[in-house]
Amino acid sequence: MLPAIHTQDLDIIICSKEHASLYADFVLRNKAFHGPWDPLRPDEYYSVKYWERELSASKSMVEAGSFFRFTVFEKDKPKMIIGQCALSNIARGVMQSANMGYALDRRFTGRGYMTQTVLAVVDYAFGALNLHRIQAGYMPHNRKSGKVLKRCGFRIEGYAKNYILIDGKWEDHILTSRTNHNWTV
Repeated sequence: MLPAIHTQDLDIIICSKEHASLYADFVLRNKAFHGPWDPLRPDEYYSVKYWERELSASKSMVEAGSFFRFTVFEKDKPKMIIGQCALSNIARGVMQSANMGYALDRRFTGRGYMTQTVLAVVDYAFGALNLHRIQAGYMPHNRKSGKVLKRCGFRIEGYAKNYILIDGKWEDHILTSRTNHNWTV
């Protein structure tokens, strides 16, 4: 069974390819808003067909435990995606870690939804997945993202120059992490 997380205001689930049209709508609706923080995307990225393939592949990666794309809906409103939060590059063995990335619909900022989402996904990662560490980076001028991570207990660890190709330009990132101090073998 695919994981589902419920907070006070949100339903956070793993979507299937049946949600492809909702995903295409979410990314298209937020294309301009997310543009300064995202890689350049091909036109196909905004299509239902792309998201059918992507969500099918994502389901296989969830089953393998290597990638989790959590999709955010307002509580009891399953017809419109308002955000996503992904755990990627999940490493086992001596690492027990993952990278985290997230995005929120422009119309839902300032409500604490991303903080709720990140906290819920961290709890899932440290609980159900038994991860020891989660890393997340943000661009220095994306202060809102930095504030979300700080509120969620992430600590700054460093500064990476020319780290990720964003909107066609190599961008610096502030590197953060949160560690599971209750981790056990």
